[in-house]
Amino acid sequence: FLQHVQEVGEYLHERLQSINSPLIKEVRGIGLMQAIELTVETAPIIQAGYERGLLLINAGANVLRFIPPLIIEKQHVDMLIDRLTAILGAYHG
Repeated sequence: FLQHVQEVGEYLHERLQSINSPLIKEVRGIGLMQAIELTVETAPIIQAGYERGLLLINAGANVLRFIPPLIIEKQHVDMLIDRLTAILGAYHG
C-alpha cells in the first residue's frame, strides 16, 4: 500500500512539473502532499477548477495544494493535470 502511495506521489510531482505555464513559479511537496506556487492569486483558478469538476484548495494567496486520497491512481492524476493545464492555459488575469 505504501509503495503505491510513494509511486503515485512521485508521478503526481513529475506531472505537476511537466505543466508548461508561466503562471507556475514552483512545484514542491513530498509524497501525495504537493503544491504549486503561482505568480497570480489562486481564487480564479480555484473557481475555474470547480467549474471543471476539480476540488482545488489554496494554501495562502498564491499556492494551490494537492492532497488526494491515498488510493488515487495514475489515471486520476492524468485527469487532474489535463484539466489544470487547460485552466492555467485559459487564465486571463
